Amino acid sequence: MRIEASAPANRPATAASEGTDEHAATARSGAGAPDPRLGTGTHPLPTPHGTGGDARSGPSSAAPAGGDARVLTALARSTGPFGPAMGLAVAQALASGDDPARHDGVAAVAHLARCGGLDAGLLARELALLLSSPGHDLRPATDALADLARGGAQHAVWAVLHAVVPALLRLETAPGGLADLLALATATAGAIGARGFLPEVVAAASLPERTRLKNEAARLARILS
Repeated sequence: MRIEASAPANRPATAASEGTDEHAATARSGAGAPDPRLGTGTHPLPTPHGTGGDARSGPSSAAPAGGDARVLTALARSTGPFGPAMGLAVAQALASGDDPARHDGVAAVAHLARCGGLDAGLLARELALLLSSPGHDLRPATDALADLARGGAQHAVWAVLHAVVPALLRLETAPGGLADLLALATATAGAIGARGFLPEVVAAASLPERTRLKNEAARLARILS
């Protein structure tokens, strides 16, 4: 999926799907059918850096843990398509508990969204797999996506959350912090006028228990209707 250049931070970014059901269709086009790995607690590991290939699309684009905190921003500014290894590396950075790494991931996504080089569907798939791992803390990823939304990349954030939120709601046990991620999805969808139908969100909003997760799911369902 491609996200076109975003607008300045004081107004929503521009995308062909703005304000219609095409928000949902565009987000789904990159991610495809639900990945069978979701909910299994496994996700692909990065191929070692430096094995050749395009700077962003080949195996060499996966950032080594503990490496230069600015490596993703540099890769984002390089030539070449946004490939699977870059998607995995960016997802790992956004979900990292390490502040410099997470900030690097945010800067990389912001640049790619502005320049039309972000495959949000691919990034969403890798982030959903990562966050579905048992015991994974959602807060760093939520904070990173909130920073991106505040910086004007609301359309990119919504395209990612459109795939990530349903994937997490499909898990047998909802991960801690999911209500906060739903609240961010609601705020982002409302800011760009997104519309659509997410059956997992509607199902969560219909749960008999009175929980914050149910309340946030209901708010998101109302915004999208």
